[in-house]
Amino acid sequence: MWLSQKLNPGKTAAITTMLEQMVETRSWKEARGLIDDGSCRLCTQHSETVEHLVAGCTKLANSEYLTRHNRALMILAVAWAKQQELVGQEAIWYEQRWDRGTVLENDKAKLVWYIKFHLRKTTTARRPNLILELKADKKVWICVMACSQQNNVGAKRTEKLTKYRQLAFEMRERRPGYKIYVVPVVVRALGGGIKALKVDLKKIFENNELLDEVIAMMQKTVLMER
Repeated sequence: MWLSQKLNPGKTAAITTMLEQMVETRSWKEARGLIDDGSCRLCTQHSETVEHLVAGCTKLANSEYLTRHNRALMILAVAWAKQQELVGQEAIWYEQRWDRGTVLENDKAKLVWYIKFHLRKTTTARRPNLILELKADKKVWICVMACSQQNNVGAKRTEKLTKYRQLAFEMRERRPGYKIYVVPVVVRALGGGIKALKVDLKKIFENNELLDEVIAMMQKTVLMER
């Protein structure tokens, strides 16, 4: 899908190089006898592979990784907000500058960008990335974003569903009659996981054409930010 997004040849070649694991990381150099130690130069805890650098280094978790998944999730948020007339049709996702706790609301829908919830049964707060609500349908989607390693998509989805299960339960208690869904928005850091993502996002977008457009742009953005 990302190949259909009109990337220039240089960027396409760079992405393909990473997909083929041919970037000159320390692990790549160690395998060829060029250096003795292939440990990550940032965290020093794991082998410095492409996979590790794009999704597994603790030193990048609260900076580059966070920026990447916020930008990808903004695509979904703005597309939904346009549908519900929370923003104008001319709004462009990469121009939005929403602070934590930003709320967009009208008489039919509500969007909340990053908010903290304190739960009764745990001392650890939950911070869903995005909450979407349709008032007439009495539906709420708790969206949690992640960019996982290639072999970790299933585990990451399960982790997100488990982590936010208690929040969904307490929201149902507070809002009788509402259907509360936890939606794991998981994209592989190297661009895969799209089939599972489409199944999850079908709960939010009924228009298949719009859904495909959102997913393709999210995939492209994850690859570019990588």
